Amino acid sequence: MNINEILVLIDKLNETSINELNLTDNSFSLHISKNIANTSVSHVPEIVTPKLTIEKSTNDQTIETFNEKDIIVKSPLVGIYYEAASVDAKPFVSIGQKVNAGDVVCIIEAMKIFNEIKSPCSGIVKKIFPSNLEVIEYDQSLIVIGEDI
Repeated sequence: MNINEILVLIDKLNETSINELNLTDNSFSLHISKNIANTSVSHVPEIVTPKLTIEKSTNDQTIETFNEKDIIVKSPLVGIYYEAASVDAKPFVSIGQKVNAGDVVCIIEAMKIFNEIKSPCSGIVKKIFPSNLEVIEYDQSLIVIGEDI
């Protein structure tokens, strides 16, 4: 086998999917192999990291701390908060008002039943959380009653 025949053999080998060729004859031995880098490509799934965006609340409510002795009146049921007995009536309580134990502080309507929420203690109304006609969740804070000064 001469050099031209070997070059033709190499060209033909490159055109095929054969990676290696061994030829042995009485007078010589020929080993031809393609220098193939690992070209197997496996699909690597793209890792998608969700973007976390944190937005500051546009509601500029200040965090208030209350005295340990302050009582927070919480809703015993889910419903609609009413600050007064009717549209024309004045609110049951207002901030700074003195209340006595058993006074009605608001009404929660649930399934067309109006439930009076009464003050568990005497004191001064320090904070009213919900606004009139707001939907209230169970155990939501309604009113803070502080010590009588």
